[in-house]
Order: sequence, then structure tokens, then C-alpha cells
Amino acid sequence: MSQGEQTNTQRPIISQRHFVVMMVLVCLAGAATGWFFGLLSESLSRLWVGDPPNHHHADPFIINVAGITISVGGALGAVLGLLAAVVWNLRMTRRALRTIRAGGKLGSLVGRGVLWGLIVGTGCSLAVHAGLMIVSGKPYSEAIVVGVPFGVCVGAMVGYFSGLLCYRAARKTAEVYKA
Repeated sequence: MSQGEQTNTQRPIISQRHFVVMMVLVCLAGAATGWFFGLLSESLSRLWVGDPPNHHHADPFIINVAGITISVGGALGAVLGLLAAVVWNLRMTRRALRTIRAGGKLGSLVGRGVLWGLIVGTGCSLAVHAGLMIVSGKPYSEAIVVGVPFGVCVGAMVGYFSGLLCYRAARKTAEVYKA
């Protein structure tokens, strides 16, 4: 095997590294953002549902698993934020690789990142609030009216910064393939 062939076989590994780093960072951002806003959603849900009277009833927003107290809003937000990040990563990585192969403009990836951020942020917000309503046993539309705009805005912001990461990973990958 000549030296040129060795370099060609190593290029995909180098380019994949950029996307793997992007995916990990996006998943961390999605889970952390989901956790924070899940806790915020839970706090607002407590206003509409109210605390259990005289604390004789169990708190519907807290669960104990093997002696560990877990906030339902934070846990639900983190899990759904992570799932939203996985969906975002799958869509954006596929789009980035197609754009690189076609020789298209990589700048469009940031806009796509915002669009997919809006979509998954809205879906995540709706799912968190629906889950909190199910857990509380009381439907309250105020939470969705207040929560969805947060999901839209936060999804767009995280989508923008994640789109920048995707753009950078795609640019580095395109440079490797052009070399």
C-alpha cells in the first residue's frame, strides 16, 4: 500500500471526529437545556396545580427511585432534550454530508439548524408540559400557552449554536476531502 492510499483511508476517520464532537456537544446542550427548562416548567406547573394540601398527599412532581429523589420536570426535560438533540443530530448530519458531497454552500446549515431547533424545541416543550399534566392528574392549558413560546425561542437559540457547530464540522470535513 502506498503512502497516498494510507492517507485516503484515514480521511474518513478524521472527518468523522468533527461530527462526533458536534453530536456529543449538541446532546449535552439538549439534555442540559431540557433539564433546566423542565425544572422551570415544573415550578410553573406547581402554581397552577398547587402544592398538596397539608402535604398529606405525595408530591406528584417528585419521585423516589432507589432512595434518590428525582424531579419529574427536570428528568422529563433532560430525557426529551436528549431525544430532541439526537433527532437534530441525525437530520443535520445527513444534510451536512449531502451538502458536502454536492459541493453546496455550507452556510445554509446554520439556517437549517435553527429550523430544526424550532421544530424539536416546540415538540420537546409540548411533551414536557403534557407529561407534567399527566403526572399531576390535572389538565391546565396555561402551561402550554406559556411553555411553548419558551420551547420555540430556546429551540431556535440552541439550534443556532448547534448549527454553527455543524457548519464548522462540515467545513473541516470538506477541507479534508479537498486536500
